Amino acid sequence: MFDSLGNSWRPFEGKHYDLARQVTSYWTNFVKTGDPNGLDYNGNPLPEWKAYRAEEKSVMKFLDTSTPDVLEECPVLDFRLAFGKEKLTER
Repeated sequence: MFDSLGNSWRPFEGKHYDLARQVTSYWTNFVKTGDPNGLDYNGNPLPEWKAYRAEEKSVMKFLDTSTPDVLEECPVLDFRLAFGKEKLTER
């Protein structure tokens, strides 16, 4: 998650380092702006990571490459979405 694969004993390949740098870029963008989208550390646009919403269940799949996708249903994220809205309305 923090681009630290070089500190591991495991035999990683180039694609692993590329993915680690991409995830680090998403985290960095999120910390700086509250939005993971934007540019990677080389200034290249990252694949858009849309917010998960009840009407569009957008997720990001991190495989060999990052791929945006939309799920038909995801009970775990739906529960978290409902729980979060409930907490916000209590304030």
